[in-house]
Amino acid sequence: MEAILRAERLGWILWLVTLLVAGGVAFTPRLRSAGWRTQGPLFLVVALHPGSWMSARAGDCGRTLVAGSILVAALAPLVAGFLYWRSGRAANAAR
Repeated sequence: MEAILRAERLGWILWLVTLLVAGGVAFTPRLRSAGWRTQGPLFLVVALHPGSWMSARAGDCGRTLVAGSILVAALAPLVAGFLYWRSGRAANAAR
């Protein structure tokens, strides 16, 4: 039972970290000027994060929840960096 609770807690913590990364990047002036539609992948990463919807009580004591949460939490800064880079290229192309 302790492993299940630890997995659920880690899933929620990693979801919060992902939410903070996505929220922090979404409010940078560079991405805000690109518009809210370009930030869709960031919000998709937060919405699909297993820590917010997956249960640890499904038979494997939360191993799938922890692995998925780590994967998506590691993916969030990569998506944020890509969107930040792409918005800079779009701004330079408009000049």
